[in-house]
Amino acid sequence: MALMPHWPLYTGAVKSISNANVKRALGLVGEPQKKLQNIIHIAGTNGKGSASAYCKAILAEHGYKVATYTSPHLLACNERINYHGSDISDEELFLHTEALRHACEPLGLELTIFEATTIVAMLYFASKNPDFCIIEAGMGGLHDATNIFEPHQVCCLLLMPVSFDHVKFLGPSKTDIVAHKIELSMGQVPVVASQQCPEVLAYIKGYCGHYGVKAMLYDEDFEAVKIELENGSINQEQFCLELDKKEAESSDILLPMPPLKGEHQLVNLATALCGLLNFVPADFSLKKIASGITKTKWPGRLELVKKQWILNALPQQSIVYFDGAHNEGGAAVLAIFAKQEALKHPDYKLAFFIGRSKDTDTEVFARHFAGFADFIFAIRSKGEVRPESEIVIESQILQALMPNTKSVVVKKAGGLRQGLELLRQSLDTKPCILFVTGSLYLAREIANSEAVVQN
Repeated sequence: MALMPHWPLYTGAVKSISNANVKRALGLVGEPQKKLQNIIHIAGTNGKGSASAYCKAILAEHGYKVATYTSPHLLACNERINYHGSDISDEELFLHTEALRHACEPLGLELTIFEATTIVAMLYFASKNPDFCIIEAGMGGLHDATNIFEPHQVCCLLLMPVSFDHVKFLGPSKTDIVAHKIELSMGQVPVVASQQCPEVLAYIKGYCGHYGVKAMLYDEDFEAVKIELENGSINQEQFCLELDKKEAESSDILLPMPPLKGEHQLVNLATALCGLLNFVPADFSLKKIASGITKTKWPGRLELVKKQWILNALPQQSIVYFDGAHNEGGAAVLAIFAKQEALKHPDYKLAFFIGRSKDTDTEVFARHFAGFADFIFAIRSKGEVRPESEIVIESQILQALMPNTKSVVVKKAGGLRQGLELLRQSLDTKPCILFVTGSLYLAREIANSEAVVQN
């Protein structure tokens, strides 16, 4: 499997966003995107991958052939392009990339890696004729490389929680960011909006009202509701999906709890289900929906690490999670989960390993772990294309913790192994709950150390 495609070569950080080159290149290779139908487009800052995974698992459980395009990848770029449960092969990835390269190079048309993989995905999917396509947007919307479809091809736009990310390109406010992302609706495609902050929700309502676009909003039109048992405890096996909340007789569906960890996954699942049940032309059965939910997998998000080389490096009974959170929204939901885990294990120390890429706001990210973390280690993420140095990460962590730096131990390490050694020394014999986060690509270092993140 290929870590990255053989073309185009990485030439540094993206300097601007525009899909003009993508549209031109698609024309050179026969407009493969026009052959696709029943597209579920997914945008937002956080939760795109898990929403994609829920949609994919549920549709596949009903026997449909599903194509999915997601990003980024954990270990190999093949993961981004998946059809009927299998990643694109090295041979097909090479052949479609070569076809694109031969079309672009004679004209001097340069593409970014994301632009190229998007076009390769379109070529591959067009050759397979899938029943449904799940397309995850990149950083933007209006100028995104995936904004290449006609409205009649798209069933709905799932707009997942919007937070601060890529502000250099999308703007400094959440309103600026959602203004980019919602343009994937093209003023015509129905919008299913996940839980949003007030200013984002107001913009979505204004946009959909202006264009007369059908909108389904979490909390207002649909919701995932936990079930309270007679003894006052919460049902850990099932939840209630409320649809059509504004109607006199709303539709309530009893479904299994999502297998992916974190309170936010109930919202992600409900958003995916709302899109499927309201706008996707498929014959659904409650039994197969439930089965699809239980079979959903999405690597790299609050996953329990079970490889012995990591666990053996820490005191006995220690627990290790890997989470690819890399922005403020991801840090917020991780912090909630970490606090819940700490309450379950009051005698455990709580530790975070934070790796980052350059030009990311580590101070805002790390601020979410202030006040309850015992250890925060700055880790150089060797899997990143542009890894930030542990010295810079440590400095930003310390700034985030001001003025209460004495309540947490902050250290730096040149890699995951060194970080584990330093943490073990600090813990002595006390067990810990460790979260490896801040960079999805830390999974590559785990893999390169003969370890795999597993369920």
